[in-house]
Amino acid sequence: MNKHTLVALTVASVLAGCATAPKESDEASIETNPPVVEQPEYNDSVVYEEENDFPEFEIEPVDETEPVLETEETVKKVLPIEDETGALILGNKEYIYLPTVERSFTAGVDEDLDVSVMSVSNVTPFERNGKKWVSFTVEHDDIKSKEFSLPVKSWRKVTSDKAEDQAKNSEEAADVAKQAVVTAWIQVGKLKENTDFLLSEESKLPYPFMLGKSFYRDLAVIDTSREFVQPKASK
Repeated sequence: MNKHTLVALTVASVLAGCATAPKESDEASIETNPPVVEQPEYNDSVVYEEENDFPEFEIEPVDETEPVLETEETVKKVLPIEDETGALILGNKEYIYLPTVERSFTAGVDEDLDVSVMSVSNVTPFERNGKKWVSFTVEHDDIKSKEFSLPVKSWRKVTSDKAEDQAKNSEEAADVAKQAVVTAWIQVGKLKENTDFLLSEESKLPYPFMLGKSFYRDLAVIDTSREFVQPKASK
């Protein structure tokens, strides 16, 4: 084989290999051209001057006010109804409960009274088993109880001008010119006491009952700056 024949065979072999090998240009076109994916449309009409220039949103302010705490000034102070010795504290007026008529009344508290006073009407003396009794009705302004009777503990002379005039006119009237002192059970708060009352038919009393020292002596102390200190008793 001569030189020219060898060269011709080599060229033919190279051309045959090129015809069967894949073209590198086709593979490159496949790798460099991936499938196109559609992107969502967006509005590019808003122009921001800077990269961080985002639109401002209105933010509601946070209420940083601290809650109001209850203090001694905002809470109503509960005042005691007894002192340190256990004695009741009485105001200038209190509710009293009279078991005999099963009713409560308002009573004034007077530090100058020795004997408590009851405002009454229709006082009628009579005798029972040889002892003096009186029947009467608690009455004051528009307040009126049912009639009841109690034994007389003692008598006190009436100092009113009207009673003295009646006593001068007849001996019978002399008995009328006296006020009966009776003993009755009453309750103020938790305190139940059998106390003396002077029966008064005068209309000058400010309350149906006036509590004096005969009731609260050694049992209670008076605070005239307060009223209705003790809870209202019912039975």
